[in-house]
Amino acid sequence: MALGNSKAMRPQEPEPTINITSMMDMFTIIVFFLLFSYASKPDEFAVDKNVELPESNSVFDYSNSVKLFLSDVTIKIEDDIVAQMKNGKVVGLDPAKPERSGLYQKLKQFKEKQLSDAKLVALETGEKAKDDFHVLFFCDRNLSFKTMNSIIKVAAAAGYPNFQLAVMER
Repeated sequence: MALGNSKAMRPQEPEPTINITSMMDMFTIIVFFLLFSYASKPDEFAVDKNVELPESNSVFDYSNSVKLFLSDVTIKIEDDIVAQMKNGKVVGLDPAKPERSGLYQKLKQFKEKQLSDAKLVALETGEKAKDDFHVLFFCDRNLSFKTMNSIIKVAAAAGYPNFQLAVMER
C-alpha cells in the first residue's frame, strides 16, 4: 500500500487548447451566407393606389407566393386584372360553384405554371420539387372579412390552401 498523494505522482498532462481559427472560419461563412441570402430577397412591392394595407411587425418568406391585390374596385393577380368588385362582392363569382369564376381559372393557371417551373428547377438541381406555394393577399384594410373570406375560399379551391396577408411595416 502506497502512502502519499497518488495524483501528485502521476505524470502531468498538458492543458487542452482551443483552435479558434476554425471557429472564425465558420463564423465568416455564416455571416456571408446570411448577407447574400438577405440581399437576394426583394423588400418592396408596388402596391395599387386603391389598396391601403394594415400595419404589422412580423416578417415571413414570400418567395413562393402569388400576389393577389384586393381593392374595393378590382382584384388583380400579379399585374393582371382578373375580376371586378361591386358593393363588396366579386362580380361573376358564385360561392356555390367557384370553379366557373375567372379568379379561380387564373389562380389555377398560376398554380400549374409554378408547379412546372418547380419541376424544371428540380430536374436541373436534382432536388425535390417545391410544392408549398401560397397566396400573398394585398387587401385594402376597408374590405370586410366576408369579402376576403370568399376570395380566400376560391384560392383554396384553386390549390392555394395557405395564404399570407401583406401589411405595412410599423
